[in-house]
Amino acid sequence: NCGANATLLTSNLTCINTADNMYGSTLTTATNTPCTGTPVYDVWYRFVAQTVNHTVTLSGLGSHLTAANLQMQLIQTCGATPATIQCGTGLSMEANNLTPNTTYYIRVYATSGTAPTVNTNSGLNICVTHDAPPAPPSNDECIGAVTLLNNSGCSNIQGNVLSATASSTPIAPCTAPVSYDVWYKFTAVITNPVITLGGGA
Repeated sequence: NCGANATLLTSNLTCINTADNMYGSTLTTATNTPCTGTPVYDVWYRFVAQTVNHTVTLSGLGSHLTAANLQMQLIQTCGATPATIQCGTGLSMEANNLTPNTTYYIRVYATSGTAPTVNTNSGLNICVTHDAPPAPPSNDECIGAVTLLNNSGCSNIQGNVLSATASSTPIAPCTAPVSYDVWYKFTAVITNPVITLGGGA
């Protein structure tokens, strides 16, 4: 069922299958409208998101199961009417715009036939993959600080904190702990220069 009893999967950069079997599965009653079709039996999995985009892949279906009648449904919270985040048909589901370090639940269900009564030919493989995060920006450390220009007016330099990390050599911050940072440098030409951080995309 959805919740702590759902099989825990680990998302990896490459597909590392978890072997399972739909023998003895039943239909979960406390769930929302399925993605498509009418479920007749289902099994549940869960994983912790590593990045914003993941792919869930089924393979190695036993002859009792077919890609045509298997569906996948992604939700975040178990309950009577959980909201569906993503749907997948057949053997693959793209799970996008997820929140890293958050647990999500995968429902794999059949829309026809009857639940397997023996474990022979009722198996499947499932895996969750995610893309490798991009490399940190070039100014992730103090040694790579980007030079800012001195001007009478504001001349913006586009920056990015995607994949930035905390400095490898800890430096006491002005306030609060540092989760991640990027670095800039300039040569002062007046006593009281103004440094402005503007909005970005």
